[in-house]
Amino acid sequence: MASVVEALLHAPTPGDEPRDVDSVDVDSRGVVFGTREFCLYGPSSEGGLRADGTYLIDECPKVGDDGRELLPEAATAAGLEFLAMGEHLEDVVYSLRLQGAPTDVATCVEAINHYLAHDVFLVVDGPSGVKALSDVVADRDLLRKNRVESVSLVLGLSVRKVLGQETADALLALHGHQLATAVNIDVAAWNQWSQSSFAGRVTGGATHRLFAWGHGGDAWAVRTDDPAAPVVYFGADGEDAREAVDLGVDVAPFLRIADAWRARESKRFELGPDPAAHPILAEFRERVASLVPVPTDSWPWPYE
Repeated sequence: MASVVEALLHAPTPGDEPRDVDSVDVDSRGVVFGTREFCLYGPSSEGGLRADGTYLIDECPKVGDDGRELLPEAATAAGLEFLAMGEHLEDVVYSLRLQGAPTDVATCVEAINHYLAHDVFLVVDGPSGVKALSDVVADRDLLRKNRVESVSLVLGLSVRKVLGQETADALLALHGHQLATAVNIDVAAWNQWSQSSFAGRVTGGATHRLFAWGHGGDAWAVRTDDPAAPVVYFGADGEDAREAVDLGVDVAPFLRIADAWRARESKRFELGPDPAAHPILAEFRERVASLVPVPTDSWPWPYE
């Protein structure tokens, strides 16, 4: 089911599909594109779809001259049943993304089963409007297409040792990408801490790894001597009172926070220069409340 979920995550946003294509195709990643006229087939689904199940995506059934439903040849040969229309599956996953809910295989399967059983979308508790980490990466379509050559295998192993597999893979996939104007991911800087101007400001044996740049040479780093690996902001101006800010979050929620800040920035640019017309900081803090360790009105964010 994992490959089916991946195909759904990469499918066109509902309403944006190309209209001049009459059949579904699958690219080298197994990603469905074209119109949404495809269907899901599998063994009898009593009890619902299974996250570890094996299913077939193929064209939808046709109606024969005798009025009987004709399944695709591959489904018939394998003894599979019709389970769901592709457009319904895409709508379910799209609903999760609109909620800012996780889009891992287990959650997607739960949501699909809920829809097939009740004909309504599953409502998932979670931070409203804040994407799951998988969606932050998937929106940029980098996990499959962009294995960055400038980051060596050795460096990748170093990042994984500190951050763990899932978070490190997301960070590596985002290398070279601007999550927001204040967060430009640069994993190649990971081992450059000792040569940076920020190293001299840190005392007490704390060690850091750089992973992103902000405005005017500001930097984002992760403390490698802290079990929770909190993200720390360093202002380029050493005279700034907020030259170093410990955000109290690790890299995974930080990437989601940065993406939420990007959304607020976009709104500011759309509404014009009058700050009163777009209280983006208040909206941003409300969005990320579930991701930070303290009340958001006292949580430090270095940009306003």
